[in-house]
Order: sequence, then structure tokens, then C-alpha cells
Amino acid sequence: MQEKRKALIKKAALSLFALNGFSGVSVDDICKASGSSHGLFYHYYSSLEELFLVLLNEAKKEELPPFEELSALHGYEGLCRLLAYYEAALSKGKGSPIHYSLLSLSVGDEERLNQKTKKRIVVDKYLLTFIKEGQNEGKVIGGEPKEIAAAAALLIKDSLKAKTKKNTLLGSFDILIGMLNKAPVC
Repeated sequence: MQEKRKALIKKAALSLFALNGFSGVSVDDICKASGSSHGLFYHYYSSLEELFLVLLNEAKKEELPPFEELSALHGYEGLCRLLAYYEAALSKGKGSPIHYSLLSLSVGDEERLNQKTKKRIVVDKYLLTFIKEGQNEGKVIGGEPKEIAAAAALLIKDSLKAKTKKNTLLGSFDILIGMLNKAPVC
């Protein structure tokens, strides 16, 4: 019974963190969503950040982009591989894959998280690096790399959030790849 209650708290927290970011979630929100009391929450977790870290550790093991593989890639090839990860999460539908994907995209924006926690998820670094390298290769559109990365991340986030509500913004990131590709799309 204790494991079931703990699992309900984690499931509710994952969904809330994914959709609202760390800064947009309180212990009270998680307790209401999981049907738990504050006392039960604090029985399992010492703080909101501890629960967030537990979810990040699970995400790293099971659901986050394959960072080891990505670190060996560069430029347009790396960008395509990173977007393929998010497309796979999008195609799996509702639930954990989408929530962990959203979590991975929102960590860099969180002011309330410490730097150590932020560095555990490095999606922003890869997206920006791949765009810069792709521009140097002549395969990614020109422009300010930070702005392009921010726009791409926003489109990915919005598509994943829309999928959780069953209104798919993008069913595939082929369109995004086409927009980022400097070569004419046939």
C-alpha cells in the first residue's frame, strides 16, 4: 500500500512538473492531484526539489535523450537525432515518455533549481550546439543560434503539451527539420 501511495505522488508530480515546470508546482498541487496529505508527501520526500531529483534520476535511466550517443554526434546529424528522440516520445502518445520529454526541455529555464540540478539535463546545450555546428556545415538556416534554438524548443514543447491534450500541433518533427534545413525541401 505504501508503494502504491508513493507511486501516485510521483505520477502526479511528473505530470505537473512536465506541464507547469518546477517553478509552477507546489507541494499542495501534488497533494491535491494525488489525493495525498502533506504529511504523507513529507513522509516520502523531504522537499519538492528532492522529488524532482528522483524523477530526473528515473528519467535519465529510462526516458531522456541518449546523451552518450548525442555527445558523439555533431551539427545537422546531431540535430536530426535529437529531434528523432522527441518525435519518438510524441508518437508514443500520452504518459511518461511525453512527460519526461517535457521535463527535459524545461529544466534549463527554471530559476528555482540550482545549477547542479540544471546540469543533469543538458538538452539546451545540445540543441544550441547542433544548430551552431549545422550552420557552420552550411546545413542549418542562418540567424541567431540562440533564437533558433529557443524557437525550436518552444515548438517541441508545445507539440508535446498539445499531444497530452490530444490536439496534436505537430504529429511529426519532419516539418521542423525542414524549417531548420538550409537546403531546399522537395
